[in-house]
Amino acid sequence: MILKVKELVLVQEVPEALTSEQLRAERKPLPGFWVEKAVPR
Repeated sequence: MILKVKELVLVQEVPEALTSEQLRAERKPLPGFWVEKAVPR
């Protein structure tokens, strides 16, 4: 059997569960944007 990892996640035990709004706020990126250049090959 061949398995493929799609996403690496951090699992930790916390004292209380977070609400869906709190989870969404943690995943939301900072406002603004960055211009990235392609690396020359």
